[in-house]
Amino acid sequence: MDMKEVYALCCKPGDTCLDVGANVDQTARLVAPLVGSSGRCVSFECHPGHFAALSRLATAESFRNVEPYCRALSSDVGHAVMFFGEDPDAAEASTLMPELANPARLGRRIGRLKVETDTIDRFCAERNYRPALIKVDVEGAEEHVFAGARTVLLDNLPHVVFEFGHGFADGRTPGHFQLLGEFGYRLFIVDLTYFRNRPARFRDLSDTLVEATPADLLRNATSGGNILALHVDKWAEVLRETKTMSFTAAEQRVVFTAPSLKGRLASTLHRAEVDMLNGVASGYRAVRSVAVGVARYILKRGVK
Repeated sequence: MDMKEVYALCCKPGDTCLDVGANVDQTARLVAPLVGSSGRCVSFECHPGHFAALSRLATAESFRNVEPYCRALSSDVGHAVMFFGEDPDAAEASTLMPELANPARLGRRIGRLKVETDTIDRFCAERNYRPALIKVDVEGAEEHVFAGARTVLLDNLPHVVFEFGHGFADGRTPGHFQLLGEFGYRLFIVDLTYFRNRPARFRDLSDTLVEATPADLLRNATSGGNILALHVDKWAEVLRETKTMSFTAAEQRVVFTAPSLKGRLASTLHRAEVDMLNGVASGYRAVRSVAVGVARYILKRGVK
């Protein structure tokens, strides 16, 4: 199922929708016509270049219902450093997560900007917005965005669409998955990019959503796609005319795909960089341990 169909399931005229991590305008172009002139697509993008394109879209007569904001949404109000790729082939990549600001993702030249941060809860309370949909695509910072949206999620039970390309690498269930589960949300995979750590896709499921749990994703190292999260009180109504399938059944429809040469090289570079950083960290811990041991020995013996 493509994202246009997903947004059509979740949006209706008059709705307020939050587009978090709007990039240049891709989601706004799909959502704004669905909510119509009586609704609003509130778009957040902290990359100045991307925000300029988003702002230009909002001046068009047919997109007057787009409200652009040049800020990042997170768990706190204040400022944060945004890392972005300055190489042409990484022009659309940026992140607030330092651990993801590496050459494999952002290219060899990585820029930095200090950007304004806000929370969904504060923003919506100030304007009395009650979003029907929250879309989140923030390159690894999803956990922080949802941490700043607890009140809105509980009070409004909005439909949620988010990327799940990061967060399972360390073998834990990311905080935003836990939060959505605690609040009564069910998860449906729209698409995927990796299955069991290999490039993959679903075969013949273009009109079907796959219901999954965080345990399903963790057990099968599934990532790189989009998830539609629906509250238990709303999911049946939203999906009444949509096909769904269990994750166990969908596993039989997974097809592994060959990565491009560029993708293989980038993956190799990323692994090498991670190994190098882990080696540096291990060496630092070993030296620090020895230094602390010597210092304690000297203090204990009273040697000057």
